[in-house]
Amino acid sequence: MTVSWTIWNERCEVNFQNKKADLRDVARRAISFADYISKLNLQNQLRSTNNPSPISQKLVWKPPVSPYFVINCDASYNSNFGLTGVALVLRDFTCKWRGCSTKCYARIKNSEHAECLAFFYVVNWSKELQHTHIVLETDLQGIENYINKAEPVIAWENEGILLDALDVLKSIPFWLCHYVPSYCNKPVDKLAKFN
Repeated sequence: MTVSWTIWNERCEVNFQNKKADLRDVARRAISFADYISKLNLQNQLRSTNNPSPISQKLVWKPPVSPYFVINCDASYNSNFGLTGVALVLRDFTCKWRGCSTKCYARIKNSEHAECLAFFYVVNWSKELQHTHIVLETDLQGIENYINKAEPVIAWENEGILLDALDVLKSIPFWLCHYVPSYCNKPVDKLAKFN
């Protein structure tokens, strides 16, 4: 099933996006997806036996510890036109602004799709900047749960985006993915809406 799903995704990209197929890349993604499914099944088995109660706590934004940098990401989705503005803000452990980046996407299906694209964009940007210690912050809890715990809380159509992000994260030595509530993500939210 995993191999078939990966081949089908590659076929769609070749036929509809004029992408050139790379068989090694297809095999790598199939293995990565199979590892994810195994991890997910194991965690579901553990969860059903232990079933701990969640502890709720109020979250506030905090800078990362040295030597980490933090990148907050957000997407602003316009349902009328299917357009999305994505914004990233980079800060260091002293809260000093170190840069930002924006991007626009068209033909976006929904806000979750937009947020997953924002996360993929932040991962690639961090790789381009050659970060070795990075905290990636998103205001969609489903992304954090998927990336950190392999919880199936993201629509299946968006899983491929996050699996690709996980592959890119393998090239960053020390990374963390955190959820921050939208009220802690205001600067990047405003930048995404402006974009």
